[in-house]
Amino acid sequence: MKRLLARLLSLLLIFSLAQPMVPPAGANQTSAKVPVGEDFFVDTDAYEHGTPDGVGNLNAIFVGYADSFGAANAALKFQLGSGQVDFNRKIQSAYLRLFLTQVDAFQGKPFLDLYAAQNDSWTERDAVLPQTAELIERITESGLRQNDWVSFDVTDFLREQSADKVASFVLKGHQLPPAGGAPRIQVAFLDKSSGQTEKIPYLEITYAPNSPPTAISLSNDSVPENLPADTPVGTFNATDPDSEDQGKLTFELTGNEQGAFKLVGNELFTTASFDYETKSSYSIDVKVSDSAGNTLTKAFTIRVEDVQEPPTFAELTINEGMFYTSFNQVSLKTTVTDPDLGKPLQVRFSNAADQWTDDWKAYSPSSSYPWTLAAGDGVKTVYMQAQDEAGHQISASATITLDTTPPLVTGVVDRGDYKEPVTITFNEGTAVLNGAAIVSGYKVTADGNYTLRVTDMAGNTTTLSFFLDTTAPTGSLQIESGQSFTTKRNVVLTITGTDGEGIGQLQMNFSNDGATWSGWEWLAATKAWELSPGDGSKTVKMKLKDGLGHEREYEDSITLDTTPPEAALSIKGTNAANTATSSATVKLLIEATDAQGPVEMTLSNTDGVFAGGWQPVQPELQWKLSSGDGKKRSTPNSATRRGMKSRALPAFCWIRFRRK
Repeated sequence: MKRLLARLLSLLLIFSLAQPMVPPAGANQTSAKVPVGEDFFVDTDAYEHGTPDGVGNLNAIFVGYADSFGAANAALKFQLGSGQVDFNRKIQSAYLRLFLTQVDAFQGKPFLDLYAAQNDSWTERDAVLPQTAELIERITESGLRQNDWVSFDVTDFLREQSADKVASFVLKGHQLPPAGGAPRIQVAFLDKSSGQTEKIPYLEITYAPNSPPTAISLSNDSVPENLPADTPVGTFNATDPDSEDQGKLTFELTGNEQGAFKLVGNELFTTASFDYETKSSYSIDVKVSDSAGNTLTKAFTIRVEDVQEPPTFAELTINEGMFYTSFNQVSLKTTVTDPDLGKPLQVRFSNAADQWTDDWKAYSPSSSYPWTLAAGDGVKTVYMQAQDEAGHQISASATITLDTTPPLVTGVVDRGDYKEPVTITFNEGTAVLNGAAIVSGYKVTADGNYTLRVTDMAGNTTTLSFFLDTTAPTGSLQIESGQSFTTKRNVVLTITGTDGEGIGQLQMNFSNDGATWSGWEWLAATKAWELSPGDGSKTVKMKLKDGLGHEREYEDSITLDTTPPEAALSIKGTNAANTATSSATVKLLIEATDAQGPVEMTLSNTDGVFAGGWQPVQPELQWKLSSGDGKKRSTPNSATRRGMKSRALPAFCWIRFRRK
């Protein structure tokens, strides 16, 4: 608001108007008008799009000093490329023009200083004014008219902007106030964002009437390859419609590939030796300038002439570079480098360096050529010659070892069966055993089936299979299904046997003493066997044998008991003779023995009916006789655990004994 009020006050100090000052132009001159691209000014703040000037303009730029805001300075930038300015033509004059909407001269005389900006990298959004370079021109109060144009001569400065095609300026006025008072010593002009295109700042460029050159020619546009640097190519000539420019034209090389050539006056020379196969042509631009600075640029293509050259490199490979082969029929591939790209080549081959009986064949880097090596195992050399259509030749050779003999394996044979660990050796190549890599001297200890494959460098293979079984068979033996006692010598043996991963083919034999054995027979689940005579512990031995002769021994024991226990029973009565009792509950006096161990018994009041269970023999035992008065009689029995029963004893109850 302060800025707006200050601009309104400036209306009271408007100076008189004057006619615009425009430099005269020649009748045959043409000009260009370039509007400002970016503009802003800075006082106590920065104004990207200007500010109201108090006379109806909303986007004004101020330069000078005002008591309320201090010094105001502005920056302008013009884009000169993209057809805006033709720097190939001589610029006769260039003016920066500003339309002043306001001129304040309260307590001082305004002026405008135009500076060149030090760089063009700023934008109108910057808050900092670009640094100034040289002062281009100052226009004092007499040249500043409100609602009129003011012009700065920027001709020399603009001619220097042909490289980056950007022109930046800084405008300054009073930077400090005069002593005393509240001065407003400033001018205002429209910002480009004002929308008043006819009054925004612009550059007016006028070109000199001199005409540029119209044509350029070159006397020769080719040079043979392989010639040294400084080889002359041709002479440039140009046509210019201005007679005063005849003999004053100058030539200059431009373009990306100009480094391959140089100009001496209007004579074109090479700066390097050219190679047709690497690059067959070069593009250069030649600019001719007249005395007025007018230029003409024309593109030229300098051709490199192809010269027949011999091949520079040759390589031969056998079987894609393999070192060994097991067949004398091989495949040859060649690589030949010829500077003359696209020219046909021929090749031929031989097994001897000084004998060339093979016919020439068309060369192709993708072709394979079948070839037969010289007979016999050993290192073989194949020789090659290549030649171009001019007869230039180049040679190469390659070697390969012919090996038709498979590896020799020792330690195992094909389809062999082994009961001890084996050590595998082979004289050459690499080996895999059941798919795993091994080295010569490898010892096989684990049982199983094996396949061995040994391959030498030439691809010859030796393959064999073998079986290793180092483990005896396993099994079990039971007499009478594992019973502890038997009452008969003829028993049944229960047998199991397996060879696991072994060779199988199991056989068995038996012995009662470990010295005398039955004959070998095939494994069976059962075997009838007679124990040695006489009661007591009996041991039966069994051997299991597999097909490779591995044996393992098993045994089982059982007690043979063919004699019943000895026993006696009496009933203690209530009379002195122990012949009668007045109570049904009596005391039994019992005796029982057996040579093979403890005896058990079972009791009953009924002969032959023993419903009670077996129990250990007791010297005295309470017993209840059968009901009813009268004579009671029983027959006791005893037995061992093997079921051997004792004889019956006269009594009034019955007892059965057995071996425990």
